[in-house]
Amino acid sequence: MSNWSDGYINSIGYTHGYFSGLNPQSVIIPFLTAGIKPPKIVTACELGFGQGVSFAVHSIATDAQWHGTDFNPTHAHNAKNLLEQSGMDSSFACDQSFAEFCQRDDLPDFDFIAFHGIWSWISDENRHIIVDFLRRKLKVGGVVYISYNTLPGWAANSPVRHLLSEYNKITFANTSPANLPSLLDKSEELLSLSYRLQEETPNMKDKIISLKDKNPVYLAHEYLNSHWQPMYFAEVEKWLADAKLTYAASSDFLDDFQSCLFDDEQQQFMAQIDNPSFAQTAKDYLLNVQFRRDLWVKGGLPLSREAVFDEWSKLNVRYIHDVNQFEYKASRRRSVELNKEVFTPVLTLLADNKTHNVGELYKQLGDKVSQRDLIVALSILNAKDDLILVQDEQVVQAKAAYCHKFNLQMLESAKSSSSGSIHLISPLAGSAFMLTRIDALFLLAHQQGHKKDKWAKFAWQILDSAGQRMIKNGEELLTAEDNLAHLAELTDNFLNDSFKTLQALEIV
Repeated sequence: MSNWSDGYINSIGYTHGYFSGLNPQSVIIPFLTAGIKPPKIVTACELGFGQGVSFAVHSIATDAQWHGTDFNPTHAHNAKNLLEQSGMDSSFACDQSFAEFCQRDDLPDFDFIAFHGIWSWISDENRHIIVDFLRRKLKVGGVVYISYNTLPGWAANSPVRHLLSEYNKITFANTSPANLPSLLDKSEELLSLSYRLQEETPNMKDKIISLKDKNPVYLAHEYLNSHWQPMYFAEVEKWLADAKLTYAASSDFLDDFQSCLFDDEQQQFMAQIDNPSFAQTAKDYLLNVQFRRDLWVKGGLPLSREAVFDEWSKLNVRYIHDVNQFEYKASRRRSVELNKEVFTPVLTLLADNKTHNVGELYKQLGDKVSQRDLIVALSILNAKDDLILVQDEQVVQAKAAYCHKFNLQMLESAKSSSSGSIHLISPLAGSAFMLTRIDALFLLAHQQGHKKDKWAKFAWQILDSAGQRMIKNGEELLTAEDNLAHLAELTDNFLNDSFKTLQALEIV
């Protein structure tokens, strides 16, 4: 039998997560913050797309033509199924290995190539294949999104990962999430008797204990693969240099916003570093970074400060929450207070939850907010998931029907007892947003024309027919009356919060 998985766990499906950083729209703010012109993304590619949720969402909702592969055929099948539920062509989702896919002669050159997480879990041979693919198939000016486990942050966890992996090899014939409780117990016992190791590395046993609350599917992929190599930033930079790539920015604005990262003394230290590459190394050491989500560019075009604001002025934005609930704080590694003199006038204009052009916003603000402060404020609002970049109107119109059809299928799937949370697509943002299963049932009731005071009954009938009960304060509700009462409470919460956001996103 051929080893088509090349050491990667293929018997366990990956989690059904959605990653907004893979949306081409997410390139714009980080690039402008770095003073680089964002490219027009027409063709895009995702390598190792897992269950294909992000791949399908961005294929459905953006105007880029997407190609992608994941060598697990179940993953590829799920991606194709998601695309077909929207009415989109699923032919560009493959189950080929990187070696097969990257040598195809029918692929276009790409403006955007993304791979989330896989860099840490593949062999050096596959890394060479990917770098060669980037060198050949990424356009000049093109962007690469890469996320990976980072050193020095992972240095303390490396012995834990190695111990779990070795115990798994000698104890079980196959890798399974069901193995994790036993592996964690055995490892904890060994470390309890490792007196010298505990003395020199006192937190190692605590790391084992903390893993017991994690998703076992995630742990199996993270800790039990044959290949696993966290890397320093400089090592990744050396790999990608062969594809003529240079570092552009973190994919999330707050991951580069120094006030949310460093105290005053650390900021003064960082200000002394002139070398941009070493600045990333210093950042990883100061913060003990475990995971990076970065954007790289092939020949980035630098912009002047005036040109940066000109690019911002073309953008359209929409605030998607209730401004009255806005918290004047931004948090990443540190929490900082936001300047109300800047944010309040901006939020006042955005409070109608309608689309606003940034250039027009600046004119309306007059002399209340400077260009720089407006840009920073909008970037922070976007990073806090309060504000979206709105796609061009023609894209929204072209994609709305596909998004609507996909969303209806996802809501129908919430009836299933196997459904947990679901993702619905906003044609405005070109991104997906998560709903709990219960909120999805309320929205399904709304879509089917049920009055709001009947949503709780609608949801309860579905749960009751499956023999399911609600949990409140950690206790199962046994009677129909108690379940209906709790669902009625949740209906009110949904109407006052998530439902309004869904309306602002034009999902509803």
